[in-house]
Amino acid sequence: MYKSKINNLLIESDFEIRPIRENEIDLDHFIEIDNRVLNIYLENDFYPLSKLQLTKTYAILIRQSKAGNKLASLHFLKNPDLADAYLNFDFDYNEYYLEIKNEDSSVGLFINRRKDDRF
Repeated sequence: MYKSKINNLLIESDFEIRPIRENEIDLDHFIEIDNRVLNIYLENDFYPLSKLQLTKTYAILIRQSKAGNKLASLHFLKNPDLADAYLNFDFDYNEYYLEIKNEDSSVGLFINRRKDDRF
């Protein structure tokens, strides 16, 4: 299990979390999941969906803002090209944390509401 806490962004992952780029604006974390099915589980009060499913996802890129707004964007990549995301969205990492789990035939990305400081 890999754990990362950088500027209050919490990530627990069964896959390696690699920082790949940092500048004065943001920090990028890269998590390769090897072209697997990715199930995204949302814990929130706003969306009526319980799960989104993406097929053949190569990697997850997490771009963390350092501008003080506490937003991170999740980018889902079809191949190693960082500009080739086929879905992306933002979340508030003061309110939520990420769990990335290796499931039997897929990968689960859980976007969970924070209840404590975790680690």
